[in-house]
Amino acid sequence: MAEKALEQWCQQLDDWGFPPRMDMLREMANVLGRQRAEKEGDPKLAVLGKNWITRFLDPHPQLAGKFSTQIDRQRVFANNPITLRNYYNKLQ
Repeated sequence: MAEKALEQWCQQLDDWGFPPRMDMLREMANVLGRQRAEKEGDPKLAVLGKNWITRFLDPHPQLAGKFSTQIDRQRVFANNPITLRNYYNKLQ
């Protein structure tokens, strides 16, 4: 259930145009793990291993690409000549 929630959260961030970062993914997983640990009374459930992100992204190849493509898309938008011209015209 938490894995599905993380997947949907990453998709939602991408839809909003905000690329999910690895540290954000890990922190969200920590929050969900702590909630589950409190609910079930087992503190071991709140601990993530050092390879957790890799193990999470391996079965979700559609998410692995999100971490890099969104940044490239934003760079393309930033290099739009009209946007650049408008920006520099405002500075004058």
